Amino acid sequence: TTSGNTYSAEVTYHRGHWKNPMSDQEVEEKFHSLTDRHLTSDQSAALLDKLWNLEGMPDIGEVVRMVRIRNGESR
Repeated sequence: TTSGNTYSAEVTYHRGHWKNPMSDQEVEEKFHSLTDRHLTSDQSAALLDKLWNLEGMPDIGEVVRMVRIRNGESR
């Protein structure tokens, strides 16, 4: 600090660690913070739905095709 005092803190398990898991809402917020500039809101919603239901997908390639960005273009 400007007064010369030093403070420190230790986080044993960071947010997202299996012993300190994120809520579904936090996961979705993080997902949107990472994807919103690259996908439209419709694309983002469709992809998120697929990701939450991976177990039921017969072809994981569908997810890969949904996130492909062509020629370096976003959206």
